[in-house]
Amino acid sequence: MSLLYLATKMIKMILSLILLLIYCLAVREEAKAFLLTFISFYLLYLIYETWFFFSFEVNLKRKKKNKNKNETVA
Repeated sequence: MSLLYLATKMIKMILSLILLLIYCLAVREEAKAFLLTFISFYLLYLIYETWFFFSFEVNLKRKKKNKNKNETVA
């Protein structure tokens, strides 16, 4: 599961870099402002996404642990 997550993160990063490169070559006048905005939003979303999946995995492990604990008691 974590390998799939890392692969999607790499694909997302590569596609983002391609988008940045294409935009900067097409619109040179406003490239700096676009780069700053894009990188800011990319980093904010990366932090949110990492927090979300970390919380999801912690809850998943907790549920699995509780399920195993309840099965051994019965």
